[in-house]
Formats: sequence, structure tokens, C-alpha cells
Amino acid sequence: MSPDEDELPDIIDMVVEMGRAEEEPPAFPSPPLPTATRVIERLPGHLEDLAGRARDYVEAASSANTRRAYASDWKHFSSWCRRQGIEMFPPDPQVVGLYITAQASGTATGDKKPSSVSTIERRLSSLTWNYAQRGQALDRKDRHITTVMAGIRNRHAAPPRQKEAILPENLIAMLETLDRGSLRGLRDRAMLLIGFAGGLRRSEIVALDVGRDQTEDGRGWIEILEKGLLITLRGKTGWREVEVGRGSSDVTCPVVTLETWLKLGRIAHGPLFRRVTGQGKAVGAERLNDQ
Repeated sequence: MSPDEDELPDIIDMVVEMGRAEEEPPAFPSPPLPTATRVIERLPGHLEDLAGRARDYVEAASSANTRRAYASDWKHFSSWCRRQGIEMFPPDPQVVGLYITAQASGTATGDKKPSSVSTIERRLSSLTWNYAQRGQALDRKDRHITTVMAGIRNRHAAPPRQKEAILPENLIAMLETLDRGSLRGLRDRAMLLIGFAGGLRRSEIVALDVGRDQTEDGRGWIEILEKGLLITLRGKTGWREVEVGRGSSDVTCPVVTLETWLKLGRIAHGPLFRRVTGQGKAVGAERLNDQ
């Protein structure tokens, strides 16, 4: 990895968890809707703009990560069927029951590594959706699937690990390790303080924009007010607001630190937290990821 392609420092991973249980991928992510390409081809010209907007809503129905996961899961299942000499069509609950058993036992791939319960459940959701897009239904309530899945959960599901909460003195010690004279240090200080004060996850922090509706991949925005900071976030269950007050000291105030980052980073529009480029001397346009 080049110096320009910096990721979040490890200490941010520690702080923004805020004592939460380790976040796992959703067991049943909402499946993306099919694209409207073929529909648009059949529509009269005066409806093309409307169909294009519908396609935008289709894309917004699920994240890019979910779409990639569903495509990868379908490829994983088709490869397993091919190695076993099993037909994928029509969908057969007995075949799917064997497939999830192979995942749990570590025999689905050559590395003999068992899949986690959450991964198996996601792949099961993916199969249901992928079959539906091909005009065929997979009955997830069939006993060959439900009984096997119940046994997998009982035997392999692990309770979430509760992480210890970070105390203010721990946060201050972490801040002292960051260079206040560099752009990267200023950015990371702002992320740490906002994450701690607002109890935000990594994915929520990096998805913030400077203002509302400024980017397609943004999941929220900020408003700097006289008394503090108002953060608006879009989560899985809808929108929510988080208020962050100003601190008693400018050194540890999340609002002052954020204002300094915006000013020195010359950021007025778009992603709030970005990569630092040019050997740490410039701020790029690309949003940080949450890895």
C-alpha cells in the first residue's frame, strides 16, 4: 500500500466501537431489486426519464456491498454444485440443505474452513433472491433447510463479544499519539473525537458528508451550530439524529477539531473524511473506507 492510500488507524477501530458488541453482517440483508434495463427498452420515449429515475431507486434499495455479496454467493453456490455434479435448476431444498451443511462442516471449499452462521444465513438469502430473479422459487421453509439451519445455529452460533468501553483518559492518551501539525493527524483526531462523543461506528463516520445530498454514496451529513454539532445519519431502520456538544477545552472539543480539519483541509463540499495524499500535504477527493 502506498503512503497516499492510508486507511483508518487501529486506534480508531478501538474507540468508535464504544463498548458495542462486535458488529456482524446482517443475517438477512434486504435483497437488491432487479435492474430496469429491459423495462426501459420497451417503454415509449416520453417515459425514459421516469424509468431512469426508477433505476436510481433500485440502486438505492441496497448497498454496493450487498450487491457484490449476492453475486459472490451465487458464484460460490454454482461452483459447489459443479464440483459435486449436481444440477442447480430447478431449486431443490435438499440440495440447498446439503450445501449449507458443507459450509458449516468446512467441506464447501478446498480450504476446509467452516463458514460462520451469519455467512451461511446470508448465502441462503442470496440463493432465495437469485432464484427468484430467474423466475423460480426456493422454499426456505422446507424442512430440509429449516431443520438443518436450526441445528447449525445451535451448534455453531457464538455469542457476541462485548468490548470494553473506552474511558476519557484512554481517549486523551490516544489523541496524544497523533500529530496535530499534520493533515492526517488533524483528520484522525476529528474522527476519534466525533466517534467517541457521538457513539458512532466506523462505517457511519466515513459515510458522512459536509452537507445534505452532496454525494450518492453518503449516508448522512453534519451541521455545525453555535452550541455544537448535529449529525444526521441514515441507518437500516431509517434516519436518526445525533447531537454532539462543544467541549470545555479546544484541544479535546470535537467541534473545534472538526472545524480545524475542514479549514486546513479546504473541504467545503462532499465527503467529510478523505484520504490524505501528496506525502501528507494535500487532501484528496476520495472518501475513506471503513476497513
